[in-house]
Amino acid sequence: MHISDFRKVDVAVIGATPGGFSAAREVGRYTDDFVLIDATRPGDPGGGSGDRSPRRFVDGVNTAYRLLSQPSAASAAVTADAAGAALRRMREGVVDGIEGGRPTLGAGEILSGDVRLIGLNHVYVGGRIVEADAIIVALGERPSIPAPLQHFAADIVTADEILDAARLPRSVAVLGLGEEGLAMAQALRRLGVRTAAFDTATGLAGIRDPDIVTEALAVFDREFPIVLGQKVDVQRAADGRLQVAAGSASTCVDRLLLTGGGRPDAAALGWHGLDIPTDRDGLPVCDPLTRRVAGTSIFVVGDARAHPAGPQYAVLQGRTAGYNAAHRTLREMPDITPLTIAFCDPAMAAVGAPLDSLDADTTVTAKRRFGTVAAPSLTEAAGGVIKLYADRRTRQLRGGAMIGRGSEHLAHLLGAFVQQRLTVDDALDMPFHHPVAEEMLREGLDALCDALQPPTAAPADGHAAGPTDAPTMRVVATGPLAGDSEGGGRA
Repeated sequence: MHISDFRKVDVAVIGATPGGFSAAREVGRYTDDFVLIDATRPGDPGGGSGDRSPRRFVDGVNTAYRLLSQPSAASAAVTADAAGAALRRMREGVVDGIEGGRPTLGAGEILSGDVRLIGLNHVYVGGRIVEADAIIVALGERPSIPAPLQHFAADIVTADEILDAARLPRSVAVLGLGEEGLAMAQALRRLGVRTAAFDTATGLAGIRDPDIVTEALAVFDREFPIVLGQKVDVQRAADGRLQVAAGSASTCVDRLLLTGGGRPDAAALGWHGLDIPTDRDGLPVCDPLTRRVAGTSIFVVGDARAHPAGPQYAVLQGRTAGYNAAHRTLREMPDITPLTIAFCDPAMAAVGAPLDSLDADTTVTAKRRFGTVAAPSLTEAAGGVIKLYADRRTRQLRGGAMIGRGSEHLAHLLGAFVQQRLTVDDALDMPFHHPVAEEMLREGLDALCDALQPPTAAPADGHAAGPTDAPTMRVVATGPLAGDSEGGGRA
């Protein structure tokens, strides 16, 4: 092992991922003596742990597609083929925007190179050794190919490869319709790629509410076929392409795009050499609330498998690990409301507990269709559905799901309401302006309020009676207003 440099720091963060940057920013609030290590992987041209999320790419595709598809005074509406050609030309610029979007660290230094742990407080990185009082491991995942598809490995592409490819395939079958899979399938279709999408699950984009899934299937099936809840079979066709079948559906494509799943990069850091126990995925066992590996000053970020909030949970893990690495005392992560968002067009979102996990006897739901009030502009109609859930007894909001333009923003607002344990009545007392998309949330809250029993009337002392203690509007006067005569005129 050739060593060209040795240095000591307070904290070393391994992984230039969203969770890694979150950890590094938190560490930087308490010390300037830290490094962020952008870990390369064998075969990577550069940093392999960076944020390669395709969401900004998808958002750029959908925004451009809507603009290019709008008729103008000077020309007729752009056809889908013409829009796809224009989008292919702009694709490189969108990818450049992704690469240039990394956050800054302030005083922290960024190192780059192949990485492994060589001690509980020592990291080898590209010929250098870094000794740190605390180490935060915040590496991501690399895609893995399931055993039944190993035979077709040469025909499989990932989202990262789509972003980097000089030319897109002519046809693709997307396997896996989580948040990323659905958005990528739509973006590829809008780029002129013939696309079909499959998932063995019955939900879509991580959303399980049947009303929202049904609406989404009706919306997206206009652009590309979707098959859910069926086993997928892949065979080599006579012409060398891939025959993909699920149920009664079948299509022949040039490539498979696999989304979701993968093996964690952190598994390859050398945990067994440190006598640290690992789970079946090769990750060290850590406290789920403090992120600390027992008996060490090592913290693990990015394991969102046990939490329905998905990959975004890694950012909160990073903040918690960053604080704990910089202090001798440990604090636990807050209990946040799960939030799932698919950045397709229109967007889909789910907030709080899934409907099928709530008690049907004590849960009330209500839904409302999106109208022109929820459109980005008064001249653009936007279809969709919002469905909200509340507890029948306490009137407390439990969550909801939706599909429609602006859902990614409504979901954050609803998530804040749920996390603050607001009742439907509390939420309706919040400010809503007109005309904005957020009014759609108010419409849904109105529908939910109608579906619930009326709140218990307040007695004379202004405190709501009954077991629910639901908040009510305070009565400040009864009968004629003060200073008015019985007939309503001035005395």
